[in-house]
Parts: sequence; C-alpha cells; structure tokens
Amino acid sequence: MKIRLLCLALAFCLCQAACSSQAVDPTTLGTTQATTATTAAATTEPTTEPTTEATETANYNVLQSTEPIRNIVLIIGDGMGLQHINAGQLYDGKTYAFTTWPMVRVNTQALDANGELSTDFPDSTAAATAMATGVLTANEFVGRSIDGTDLQTILDVASAMGKSTGMVTTDFLFNGTPAGYTAHANSRNDRIPILETQLDSGVNLLCGAVNESCTIMAQQIREKGYAYCEDFTKLSDTFHSDKAYWQLDLWSNEATLGLPEVSLEALRYLDQDENGFVLVIEQAHIDKYCHHQQFQDLCIAVSDLNKTVETVMNWLGDRTDTAVLVTADHETASLQVSDKAGKYENTLVAAANGASQDISYTFRTPNHTITNVVLYTYGFTADFTKSDLYAKKALKNTGIYYLMEEILTTGQGE
Repeated sequence: MKIRLLCLALAFCLCQAACSSQAVDPTTLGTTQATTATTAAATTEPTTEPTTEATETANYNVLQSTEPIRNIVLIIGDGMGLQHINAGQLYDGKTYAFTTWPMVRVNTQALDANGELSTDFPDSTAAATAMATGVLTANEFVGRSIDGTDLQTILDVASAMGKSTGMVTTDFLFNGTPAGYTAHANSRNDRIPILETQLDSGVNLLCGAVNESCTIMAQQIREKGYAYCEDFTKLSDTFHSDKAYWQLDLWSNEATLGLPEVSLEALRYLDQDENGFVLVIEQAHIDKYCHHQQFQDLCIAVSDLNKTVETVMNWLGDRTDTAVLVTADHETASLQVSDKAGKYENTLVAAANGASQDISYTFRTPNHTITNVVLYTYGFTADFTKSDLYAKKALKNTGIYYLMEEILTTGQGE
C-alpha cells in the first residue's frame, strides 16, 4: 500500500510539472473576472516598441459602466496611423470629432512561422484575424491559427447570440481585412476558397467593390440564400432577405459611390433585426495609396473614413444602444506630416475650408510597419489597463475582439 501511495504521489508531481511547463498564449483565452477602474489615458505618439510580456491569464473584463448595448459598429482605416489621421485633418482643415473620444494605442505585431512575436511587419490578413478572433496568427493566414485551425470570429459570436452581422469595404471581399472577418484559408491568395467560405459564414451582409471573381459566382451566391445586387438604387429590394450580397462601385477615390452612403444603407438593412447587429466597415484605400506614396489620395481616403464616422453618428442620433469603435489594422508607410512648411521634403498645398494650407510630409517606406495604431471608442467606458493584453501603454490588437465580446455579453445582461 505504501508503495502504491508513493507511486501515485510521484505521478501527480510529474503531471503538475508537465502542466506548469506549457506556455499559455494570453490572446487565445476568454474573459474572466470583472474589474472597475478609471479610463486609461493614451499618448498621441506612435511607437514601434513591441509588446512581449507573457501572462498567465487573459483577464478582459475592462468595461466600467455601459448602457445595454445591442449593436457594434467597427470602422477600420486600413493602414491608418495617427499621422494619417493628422494628414486628413490638415487636408480638411478641421478636427475630426472621433479624435476627441477616449483612445488607447494598439500594438499590431503578428506571429512568425514559429509562433513567436514577429519583428517583421504584419499583413492585413494576420492583423484582421487577430482583431476578429482574439488569436494571433502569421501573415497570409485568413481566419485561421498558424496550425490551420478555423477560428471563431466576433461575427460568429454575434450570430450565435441571434444578431445580424455585416461587412462593408471599399476593397474586394476576398482581400485581407474583409476576409479576416468572414472567411478561412491558409493563404490570402486562395481567392476562390475565401469567397466560398464567406458564403458559408452566415454573415448576413457582404458588401465590397465590384470584381469579376465575385460576379461569375452570382448564381452560386443566390443558391446560398443571398439576395444579390449590383445597383445602389435597388439595394432596398434586398431588404426583405435575411442575407444580402452587394457588389458596388466602391473601388478608389474615383468610384461613383462613397463609403458613407453605402454604410448608411448597411445600417438600415441590419437595424431591421430587433436583436441587434455587428457591422464592420473598412476604408481600404488609405493603405493602398500609401503603398504608392500618393499623399493627396490618402488624405481624401482618410476624409472619406471621417465622413463615414459622421454618417454613423448622425444615424445614431441620441440612441444609447450602439457602441462605435474606430481603429486600424496596422500602419503603412511610416508617414510623417506637419503643418510647418519645409519640415519634410514634400509639400501639398491644400485648400481646406476656403483657406490655403501647406502640408509637409514624407513616406519613410512603401511597406507596412509595426508602429502602433489607435483605437477610439464611443458609447461605453473602459479601463484597458485592467486587461492582461495591455502592456507598455498599448493594447494588443487581439484585445479588440475581447472588448467587443464583452460589450455584447454585457449588453445581453450576462
């Protein structure tokens, strides 16, 4: 009997040692204990300092107080860092109202092939997947972890709660950010698998720029239960359907349609659901113009994003049932801008509000960077310092998923 007891004790110790030696990825864990505290103050300067602290838990009950929330609108400026926002404000000659909201810096690092935090720049699929699922992944992966496992998105969570869901983008639906929220693939280049998994995603509204790859699937789209429409003037004809697929002229600043007017139709469509909705809106061309170092065009794209935020807020009016978040997937081009003429090597003379404005600027790279971006929040109060995903004065991008999850569950009284 003594020998048997000794063997059992030894086995227990070995088991405990094995369990304690396994690293825990805090970005893959759920919400735990509620906390209250004051709202975290965030600086306005971007940084490239990585967030690398390991944690044992992923505490993410950061809401202090909130009205019951039925809806979430997440607005993403692809590639939009603080300097891009400043460029837009200088170009428009005004301060954007959303920049006065509570804010927190966001770290955008992805994983490398070994599952470690990468010092290389993140692509849009890895960044979008992190924000959409709460799990870090590597570049190229779409809605999947680095071992190829399909991940649950915030749109899946909302759908399971009986809410409607939607994605609106100026990009093609199979590209980085929209795919990260609505599809699953091991490579962002797997266009057809991405489009096919989007049709099986259950997302109620899929809206993107016109592309032949989508057009040739029109019949398949209809067979999956989507009301298909390519005419903005006939979008209301799809409002009777539980699922709608809109292909519209949204690509670039030369498009005949703007993101604000299409986003308003998306709000009207999804707001028919008495249980509420989650809508993701992306202005994708900030990033694209940065890659080509087209400064005036990127300013116009940022201005379009601000007009979209204004449209959402005008639609919202005095309602208190909707949370609005404005952020970016990553920063592009290491942009620097100033209203001081000659500070940088390039100058754009903008005519904002009838006055001439010199904007001095430079692009330091044509690529993405790991410079922190910013999350602006409206409709609730949160203390991000209470999250285990907050370190070096920045929130990990996976925390955006956990924040939205908490808003939804709190809004349901859970």
